[in-house]
Amino acid sequence: MSLIEKIKKVKKFIDDNKKELFISASFILMAFIAFGLGRMSVLEEQKYPIWFEEVGEEKIADKSQSADSKAQIANSKSQITENKEQNRILVGSKNSNLYHYTWCSGAKRIKEENKIYFSSKEEAEKAGYKPAGNCEGL
Repeated sequence: MSLIEKIKKVKKFIDDNKKELFISASFILMAFIAFGLGRMSVLEEQKYPIWFEEVGEEKIADKSQSADSKAQIANSKSQITENKEQNRILVGSKNSNLYHYTWCSGAKRIKEENKIYFSSKEEAEKAGYKPAGNCEGL
């Protein structure tokens, strides 16, 4: 069978089965889209802690900064203060010996009445807790 005959045979197959081929291609495309969306949802849930550093007074007093940047620095200082007051980034359960970041899936499954909050890894480990394996960054 020559190459031209094979091409004609493929064209005839495509012409005879357009509907089935369209449905198959649509199904495969939908599977790829669903897989991509599933991967995006997993990536969206992965969050890492944000650590604030204290801003020195000399930076706020710098005359070359605009009013907007001074407002941002002042806002970040107030966030630092709030963060120190509510420094509850780790959570453990009364019923286990594992600790998680508060945004990890394991922490979301702990009932509110069973949650124990920690401000640092050292504090959690001192209380006898170990880092959870399913919480990245611990």
